[in-house]
Amino acid sequence: SIQTAANIAKELLGPSHPNVAISLVRVGFLLLQTHRCVDALDTFFDTLRVRQEAFGTDVHPLIAKVYNNIGVIQLYLRHHANGREVFQKAFDIQWKLLEKMFE
Repeated sequence: SIQTAANIAKELLGPSHPNVAISLVRVGFLLLQTHRCVDALDTFFDTLRVRQEAFGTDVHPLIAKVYNNIGVIQLYLRHHANGREVFQKAFDIQWKLLEKMFE
């Protein structure tokens, strides 16, 4: 299973390796497809932690994508305030990336 693959990646590469985040994203989307939204949300928060450790917490497009995924789940769960907050984080990162392109 993909969950097993994610666990193996954590063991082989270490829990903060960027490739672990890729496996976690796949697990998160599978959980969403099976309507296990709370588990998917937890998995995406794990993905966020891994990506922040790998890339820093400032500005990285992969971190913005995870924030966006978390926001979608929050809205689906009707946690509108939380969804808005994480969508804003995704937007802020994307805005900073855009600004850097035109410096």
